Order: sequence, then C-alpha cells, then structure tokens
Amino acid sequence: MNPEPFSLRQLFIMARSRMAEAWDHTAALLALSINQHRKKGTQTVKASDLNPFRCKQRQKPIIKLNSKDSMKLLKSVFIDHKVPDLGKLKGGKVE
Repeated sequence: MNPEPFSLRQLFIMARSRMAEAWDHTAALLALSINQHRKKGTQTVKASDLNPFRCKQRQKPIIKLNSKDSMKLLKSVFIDHKVPDLGKLKGGKVE
C-alpha cells in the first residue's frame, strides 16, 4: 500500500484499527479455548475481557494532597529520583 496520499493521522487510525481487529480475532479464540476447558460452575470468560483494545479502563482513585505533601512528592520525584509511595502521605485523601 502506498502511504503517500494519507496523512499521518489517517495512517495511525488505520494501523490501530488493524491491530484492534487482530486482537478481536485472537481474544475470541482465547475465550473459546478458556471456556472449553473451564471447570464446571466457574464463570465464563468474554472475549472483551481478554482484548486490550476493548476492555474497560479502570480509573485510579484521585488523591487530594495538601501543599506540604505536594512538595514532598515533587521533591521525591524530581530531586531524589525515587518512585513515591502515595499511601504514606499523611494528608492524602482518596476519593
């Protein structure tokens, strides 16, 4: 296929659609295989559960920080180059 007449956006959409279609096929085969070999009484698996393009994204909880905790977080990331543990922040409230 000659990509010349298409914009980069159009090429990206075409490539992503092709990958999504290939995953639809693969997820359907995987779900079929899993459901054939599952134990009696267990829940069936849907193809959409196995497809990264179709599964619903889980949202992470929003953490509200006070200014002191915000500065600690920024310092740990940009100065100390550490991955912060958000559970240890005192003022953080999960919504």
